Amino acid sequence: MKSPVPAIILSSFFALLGSPVALSVIALPGSVGILQDADASEWSKDMKEGARLVAEGLDEQAFEKFALASRSGELIAYHMLGVMHRDGRGTARDLVLAEECFIKAASEGDSFAGQELALLRFAAPSDSEEFSTARAQLEKFAQEGKSRPQLQLGIANLEGYGFTADAARATKYLKSAASGDGHAKAEAAYLLGKLYRDGHKAPDVDSDMEKAEFWLRIAAEKRH
Repeated sequence: MKSPVPAIILSSFFALLGSPVALSVIALPGSVGILQDADASEWSKDMKEGARLVAEGLDEQAFEKFALASRSGELIAYHMLGVMHRDGRGTARDLVLAEECFIKAASEGDSFAGQELALLRFAAPSDSEEFSTARAQLEKFAQEGKSRPQLQLGIANLEGYGFTADAARATKYLKSAASGDGHAKAEAAYLLGKLYRDGHKAPDVDSDMEKAEFWLRIAAEKRH
């Protein structure tokens, strides 16, 4: 069973599994940005109302609407229930229920839910094998050009979560995410702007105000 705190510390990497740092790898502001990227033309009334409510910060009411939409089989509703169970938005945090919702959506064709499932298992795995599998899945998604895994792998490499901390490698993932069109673009551009503004140690990423301004401007244009 998944828990916010790991039962066994398997290595220096695994000391972070399920911790607030690990969960920050997946539960960033904007993790409901799938709603911005999705085609809403075929959404039910409940799904549309849930999207409006969550955009206004009315998470408890939004959760109720997504639950209603899920009963008619809307995959994006299951996806959103997974996000809200995972992040503790509108309901208590429950990683087991989050995983069940992502599995339901992914098994019926929601590719974004498959990415979220891998991210969840990366941050809160049941064991070392699940962790390794999830990391490999995320790297595969990133190679396929999926911006959300690229963003989160950039953060993981920056924080030294699941990898040896490597700011140079992190910037490669973040630049890939920032070059896309999805909701991860603004967050990746913002992080790149901060990285170049402040610099980063081990290995060094030198402060570069010109690059910092470039990426922060992109983030601002995307209303970060």
